[in-house]
Amino acid sequence: MESYAARVASVLDALGVEDYLYCGLSMGGAIGMELALMHRGRLKKLVLSNTAADFGPADFWDMRATIARTDGIAALTDATLGRWFTREFAVRRSDVVDLARSMLAEVDPKGYAACCKAIGSFDFGDKLSGITQPTLVIAGTQDLATTVEQAGALCESIPRSYYRELDTAHIANLEGGDGFTLVVQKFLREP
Repeated sequence: MESYAARVASVLDALGVEDYLYCGLSMGGAIGMELALMHRGRLKKLVLSNTAADFGPADFWDMRATIARTDGIAALTDATLGRWFTREFAVRRSDVVDLARSMLAEVDPKGYAACCKAIGSFDFGDKLSGITQPTLVIAGTQDLATTVEQAGALCESIPRSYYRELDTAHIANLEGGDGFTLVVQKFLREP
């Protein structure tokens, strides 16, 4: 995960970005945790949405990587979408779920497998207290991928953190829509 954060940092450097705010969801949140330590003076505020300091056993992620490489992303799509969105949202907003399905179909299986390896080896628990930036932790009350308990553990360990729950599954920015946006904007705009 640290190498993914270093890639983000190199893009920021190339663009001449000095100070910035960061919002990351799931794996993007893990990258944000790494950036918070890497850029203590540059990253001013951090939003960690539907993420965790540890995403579960490496063998689970190894299995998903193997399926992606051998059977393709399509073999993982239905189960993934089932965790990403609540059943009610999937019925009400099938257009959003269809968009997510089409995006998953475009994912390179090798890239997916590499992300699985990074997620499976990520263990940031002992480093959380080093995040000194004001941090908003967002949990989805129906998120089975990164639970409210995992989000609560982030909030307990990050010194200047604030906690919000939304009635969503894993992809809170899509399922939560304007509610998600308002929560993030309010936090980022506060002095």
